[in-house]
Amino acid sequence: MKDPLLVAPLPCSRADSLARKFCEHSNAENSLPALIVCWPSSRVNKYQSLLYRNAAKFGYAVEGIGKLDDLKEIYWPGPVIFHAHWFGQLSKSADSEVVFRQNIDDAFELILEFQQRTACKMVWTAHNLLPHNSAFPETDIELRRRIIERFDLVHFMDKSHPALLENLIGERPTHTLFAPHPHYGPAHADQISREEARDALGFDPSSTILLFFGSIRPYKRLEDLIAAFRKARAESHPELRLAIAGFPSDAAYVDEILTLISEDPAIRFVSQKIADEKVQLYFRAADTVVLPYAGNQLNSGAAMLALTFGCPVIAPDEPAFSALTDYGVSTYDRNEVHSLSAALVGVSPSLQTANKGFKNKFDPDAVSDLFLAGIDQLISSTAN
Repeated sequence: MKDPLLVAPLPCSRADSLARKFCEHSNAENSLPALIVCWPSSRVNKYQSLLYRNAAKFGYAVEGIGKLDDLKEIYWPGPVIFHAHWFGQLSKSADSEVVFRQNIDDAFELILEFQQRTACKMVWTAHNLLPHNSAFPETDIELRRRIIERFDLVHFMDKSHPALLENLIGERPTHTLFAPHPHYGPAHADQISREEARDALGFDPSSTILLFFGSIRPYKRLEDLIAAFRKARAESHPELRLAIAGFPSDAAYVDEILTLISEDPAIRFVSQKIADEKVQLYFRAADTVVLPYAGNQLNSGAAMLALTFGCPVIAPDEPAFSALTDYGVSTYDRNEVHSLSAALVGVSPSLQTANKGFKNKFDPDAVSDLFLAGIDQLISSTAN
């Protein structure tokens, strides 16, 4: 299936790209196709491509943009949806709260100008309560309130999430759409055996392998995982091995982890982007995935990716993980000393059997249909 977020081969202007998409999505009934403008577009995480995978079936074209200034280049004769995912780039470029607030004002000026020009409907997907490692939490809370006040619809991935957001910011959106996080089945190759994966990565076939997979960032609390791993290994599991693989998003934190590992032969640290075709190697080689995140996670793409491969997960008792306990996630109390190491002691070689209930509930086609049907309702309610 064609990725709806793929951009046209260069050289191609935004106008050319949009004109081609308009022609491709026009139909014989002479109704104008609709456009979903996705910001910020991400191809590292396959979530967006899976969410929009059935866009053409519903008569939608999708245009991904990296920065809000790109809105100035978008003109479309049919209905338009502005779909915001993450606002984190507004604080990432700010060295003070004053600058962050100005970035928010500038962002909303661009968004509202686009809304006035295109009559677009505005949708926000609540991936997390607050951005990871928020440097300005009070301003981030104010930003959440502003989104709820201005946007037409908030997309949540679980029906428990609106109450969690309300507990944090004191407000609840009036109009909501529920569509869960899809599994990653169509996004990654999966045809290699456990033995082949371990051989390719050079892992001992008799070891019990714990895997952390994902970007290397401070909120992932890898130092906690390393300490718990060493404790569990020393006390009762000498065959335990730990693999940490992911993109080095924070160079200083990567250096900290490298120092902490200190050439420990029981720990493999791969701090680089893992190519799509190699993702299956790590999950097929692993017995259990461990995600010791800090913060209040609403959703976890890493947990969904692990479960897609039938790999069990150990994670804190937070909303992103406790909602998945029926599908292979075991949780621990992050506030209890040694609770993570105790969880690791219980790890045994995994058979990696796929959970049919998981595959059905989080089927990407069903999730995409559910989300796009909600967008249809938003557009039709406005038309009426």
